[in-house]
Amino acid sequence: LTEGQQTIAAALTGWKYDFPTNSMPAAFFDVWWTRLEEAIWSEKFPDPKAYMYPPISRTVRLILEEPDSRHFDQLATPEKETLADRAWASFQAAEMDLTVRLGADHSAWTWGRSRTTRFQHAGRIPGLGRDAIEAPGHRFSIYANTGKHGPVWKMVVALGPKPEAWGIYPGGQSGDPASARYEEFVDRWARSELRPLRLLETAHEPLSGPSTTVVLEAM
Repeated sequence: LTEGQQTIAAALTGWKYDFPTNSMPAAFFDVWWTRLEEAIWSEKFPDPKAYMYPPISRTVRLILEEPDSRHFDQLATPEKETLADRAWASFQAAEMDLTVRLGADHSAWTWGRSRTTRFQHAGRIPGLGRDAIEAPGHRFSIYANTGKHGPVWKMVVALGPKPEAWGIYPGGQSGDPASARYEEFVDRWARSELRPLRLLETAHEPLSGPSTTVVLEAM
């Protein structure tokens, strides 16, 4: 292994299998797994529009329970490739992928940069969404953020004699692109900076804080 590959291996060894925004091993593993799946299945399912790869659960089972499976062999070569061959080739491919996209500095290989999150406008109108947001989560993690869809409302509740709660959502309330607050809370949402939520104990309890009153007059 090169010095850089040793750094990657050490990071993967200490990885907790989570996907925070600043995680290098999360970024590397995601690309490595994608390249490994392609190495195993792309020759057998060459047209992604006509065929889907077997589910990830099947690939994991193949690796764990059938390490000598014929599926690891590359039919286009005279040699018989093994799981180790495929894993090493995909490791190198992942290293090259991240180097090309994010540079040679491994500290720049963060999960938030490698897999950005995008908020697309409901009407799919260009310019009214928000791209390249660095946010945590993965499609197969507890916080199932795929980068294109996933849970948006974040809330934590502390139960007790009087419950307390904190929450955050991305975007302003009006949905008006002309509003200065159209993208309000997006960056705080990405950083999981929750705001305290107020529990009204009665229907007539007065609200505190700034408020706006709109008066409609008959024409």
